Amino acid sequence: MKKFNKIIYIGGILLFSLVGCEKDFLDTNPGEYAGTDQLKTSPIAGEAALSGLYSFMFDQSLSGRDDYFGLASISITTDLIGKDMVQVLHHWLGWDYLIENRSAGYSRTRNNWNFLYRIISTSNSIIQVSSIDSEVESIKFSGGQALAMRAFAYHYLVRLYQHTYIGHEDELGVPLYLEDDVDGKPRATVREVYAQMVMDLEKSIIALEGFNRSNKTIINQSVAQGILARVYLDMGEWQKAATVAADAQEGFPLMTGTEYLDGFNDINNAEWLWGSDMTVESFNEEGKYQSFFSHIATDIPGYAGIIGAYKAIDKGLYDMIPTSDVRKNAYYANYYNNKYVDANGDFASDIVYMRAAEMYLIVAEAKAQLGNSDAAQILMDIVKTRDSEYVLSTSTGTALIDEIWNQRRIELWGEGFSWFDLKRLKKGFTRDYPDTNHRPDALLTKEAEDQSTFVYQLPIGEFESNPNLPENQQNN
Repeated sequence: MKKFNKIIYIGGILLFSLVGCEKDFLDTNPGEYAGTDQLKTSPIAGEAALSGLYSFMFDQSLSGRDDYFGLASISITTDLIGKDMVQVLHHWLGWDYLIENRSAGYSRTRNNWNFLYRIISTSNSIIQVSSIDSEVESIKFSGGQALAMRAFAYHYLVRLYQHTYIGHEDELGVPLYLEDDVDGKPRATVREVYAQMVMDLEKSIIALEGFNRSNKTIINQSVAQGILARVYLDMGEWQKAATVAADAQEGFPLMTGTEYLDGFNDINNAEWLWGSDMTVESFNEEGKYQSFFSHIATDIPGYAGIIGAYKAIDKGLYDMIPTSDVRKNAYYANYYNNKYVDANGDFASDIVYMRAAEMYLIVAEAKAQLGNSDAAQILMDIVKTRDSEYVLSTSTGTALIDEIWNQRRIELWGEGFSWFDLKRLKKGFTRDYPDTNHRPDALLTKEAEDQSTFVYQLPIGEFESNPNLPENQQNN
């Protein structure tokens, strides 16, 4: 037999051609969890694969670089691309802040692609053997979770590698892999990707009816509803977004102002719908620096705290926060982050992916987009818990929508929404204004939908290995 040892990527799926044989196989198991053959014979293996997926959310294995740590690395780097987050020193994540890290040959675009397609690959394997029509609840619930995870990953992919939905529905999005196979797929349109996400999430919500999860690291019906609310918001499906976001927030009370200042580090916070429950065993001693809290926490000796690559809130945004609003106290006097505080000084604080405040803000924005008179009251319901002096807004139309957007910027700072909101709302931005706290080398002004700012290029390896992806389909 022909002997060779080759590693290639198709659709972000890792393929190995083993020495001594010509058989490729799909590596669908993040970490040391169930593989494809096991999934086909055991529902328990499906649950193990899901456990692996949830652990994979804070993956460090796809890259040895300290600027990659799973989903949270996407959240923090996209926040750095816009205006609302400042990095005071050029270090890890520095090229993201300078908006010079989206080209095809760079590690950022490759790591994001491979991370999200690995989630899709494993989800597909679980879906294939976990019928949501099964009378066995464990099988049905596994299928429901996997459908939501697949849609979750595609939602990130299509927003990273193409402009927002509205106005770009028929432009090329990303390849759709819906089965446990490794054949390279062409780029589907943005419309096709969104249609698949909606279909997956609607099925997931039905399948997860009655599912009682053991902890908040696991997707349940509320989380699936929350993901669908995000998708509908992109699509301008305002009534659907409002309805499903209201459903998602049920049972998750807004945290108090005092709780907002507790450090955003505990998955047991009543407002959190979904997150990762981190432990010191989540990564080895050296790997702790390759973590979200290493890069964002001011108070521990990570890349922010000891190197001085502090993350700060944009001064213009900080100045918008009234002194009566407790969220102003989530930042030090020099604008440095004090919102995310490492609980035990061990880099293993919990990571939030979804919480009720976001759902409230989705309902408020969707109703404002529809012109509903109760939108301002819904906005007040959340802001009043942070600012005791806040009064009901008298704004309407675009002014009210912008007020809600600004509340999203304040409320969700550092949680990975600001760049995606700029894309979704077709907003430009400038960091160059009087008394700015952005670095002199980062005083950038960007127009709405600027290609080099708001769209990543596809990784080079995808074009080299996927015969259904011609070079002329690369993003400019």
